[in-house]
Amino acid sequence: MANLNAEYQAATAANPDFYRPKYESNAMYETNVATLPEAEVQPRIEYITNLIKSGEADKYSFRAGNGEQTTTSIHQFLSWLQQRAQDLDSDGTYSPDMFK
Repeated sequence: MANLNAEYQAATAANPDFYRPKYESNAMYETNVATLPEAEVQPRIEYITNLIKSGEADKYSFRAGNGEQTTTSIHQFLSWLQQRAQDLDSDGTYSPDMFK
């Protein structure tokens, strides 16, 4: 038993990263909505929506931003993404349908 213990101690000392307990992070950090490339907006909306619907979003602490604004709410982040998608789809002209 003493030999096995000595071997384990030597192996642990030689490879500390291998024997160190692994920890999972429960923090979720999302990219800033304002800097998100246009092609990534819709897939990100779908991902966040599915995360919320599945209940998985409740398992994480959350941090994200939109320009200089920050939030810890995944729902606020989704709202910012949806607004960004809407802005990207808009041609910038006034339409009476905008206010219906």
